[in-house]
Amino acid sequence: MRRAVRAKNRYKLMSIPEMKNVLERLHVAFAHCSGYHLRILFKKRFLHRGFCAAAQEICSLCWYCKLGGRKMRRWFKFKDCEYDVKVVGNITDPSRKFVIRPNIPTTQDASQFGSLK
Repeated sequence: MRRAVRAKNRYKLMSIPEMKNVLERLHVAFAHCSGYHLRILFKKRFLHRGFCAAAQEICSLCWYCKLGGRKMRRWFKFKDCEYDVKVVGNITDPSRKFVIRPNIPTTQDASQFGSLK
């Protein structure tokens, strides 16, 4: 079994199911973002091999994204997005859970990117 490692504010995930769980949480937390943006968000805080293909798969299987399509959010810059990660349980325990909370920009911060209509 692999050990959980935290290096430079990034968590190394232990298994593929854990990686997919984190990707699904990020996808929903950031308004059903595309696979490309999901990869950017994942790389900021997590490490795992094969996450690019898994991110694309998460987006292609999402019922919400299939239902309504994806609207471009021009004011939303994913490279500048930050989020907090809280580990529930022991960091080395395989049954640990990650709670992901996006740091949503204030109306004043978002207004620099355009209108919020």
